[in-house]
Amino acid sequence: MLLNYLKLSFRLLARNPFFTGINVIGLAIGFASFYALWEYSTTELKSDQYHKDADRIARIGTNWRWTDDGGKNWGHLTFAFSRSHIIPSLKEDFPEVESTLRLLNQPVFDKSAVNHGTSIAISINDRNGQKRVFKEENVAFADSNLFTFFSIPLVYGQPERVLSQANDVVLSQSTAEKYFGKIDPTGELLRLNDTTTLKVSGVYEDLPHNSHLNFQLVISSAGLLTQWDTPMLHYASF
Repeated sequence: MLLNYLKLSFRLLARNPFFTGINVIGLAIGFASFYALWEYSTTELKSDQYHKDADRIARIGTNWRWTDDGGKNWGHLTFAFSRSHIIPSLKEDFPEVESTLRLLNQPVFDKSAVNHGTSIAISINDRNGQKRVFKEENVAFADSNLFTFFSIPLVYGQPERVLSQANDVVLSQSTAEKYFGKIDPTGELLRLNDTTTLKVSGVYEDLPHNSHLNFQLVISSAGLLTQWDTPMLHYASF
């Protein structure tokens, strides 16, 4: 019986080759689209889920409202960041908060927050004594607990120590290879905008593509804590 149905189906398809071609092409496009969208959707739904205790991590934002003297609301804006000086008080106001982390990405660098602007040039002296300069676009400053707060595997260095000192810097694996080749670069020195010397204290595995974290170099905020804890810091967004 099944064989007869198959024979009949093929005969009908052979009688109308034009419509058969349209149906087959449409079916193929539909399956291809479904497969591509399914892969994309499932990957995006797993964004940042690789972190340990991902369901207990929250990003602090800001809801800014404008009101008149009578309390009437004239509008509001919501931002996915907050001022740096607010974060230390969270644990005081909300005892259930176990740990906090501040991360400042390059697009919002400001002299009041990091002592320089958004333009970043990293220079190194190679073994021949020649200076090499790299323009970087994915740099961040972070508190010292970055690699214990998030589950970002380190290739070199210890999570509790890599950002413990001022001017410590941790490189992504691809950036470390770009600068130094396939060696352990721990202890090597970099120059930031020809003004600040950074010491490589570790290397981390490249971040996955389905993560909202986006940096190739992370610099310790240890030398900026006074600035970051000052309520008058108006221009840095965290």
